[in-house]
Amino acid sequence: APVPPRVRTAGTGYRLEWIQLTDFKSYAGTHRLGPFDEGVNAVIGPNGSGKSNVMDAIAFVLGSKSKDLRCASSFKDLVHTPKAQPGDGEDGDDGEEGGGAAGPREAVVVAHLSTLDSDEGQGRRLEIQRSCNTRGTCEYRVNGRRVTWEAYRGELQRAGVLCNSSIKSYS
Repeated sequence: APVPPRVRTAGTGYRLEWIQLTDFKSYAGTHRLGPFDEGVNAVIGPNGSGKSNVMDAIAFVLGSKSKDLRCASSFKDLVHTPKAQPGDGEDGDDGEEGGGAAGPREAVVVAHLSTLDSDEGQGRRLEIQRSCNTRGTCEYRVNGRRVTWEAYRGELQRAGVLCNSSIKSYS
């Protein structure tokens, strides 16, 4: 049977276009994921390839608490920790918190969202960014401007993102 054309209604809310991860969990460096389709998207790959970490990144930037994310008892657990290489030191501990002087100091997730306001395809864009450092504190940005958690959460709610409940859709 032929696939029916997608129905896209103007002004129905924001959709995730793509995300960018920097030193988030197993993702060392910067990685752009997307573009995401308007329909159903799937994250696939072999065991240990970081699929759950993609879901954690999306949940994190959309307002989840650390207790709702896999393998993270606090936000500092989200910062990528490089694996110790042979010859890095006898015990691998240089006295520095969060991976040592050579390791990352923060994890950053940026989400780009958009909406259509007319049939011509012109719409609003929203860039939200959430970062956390090795001390476990977070910083929030909306369209490049640093904001408080309350302002960030308010912007997510205006965009139609439910961030007042746990985001836990996988195990």
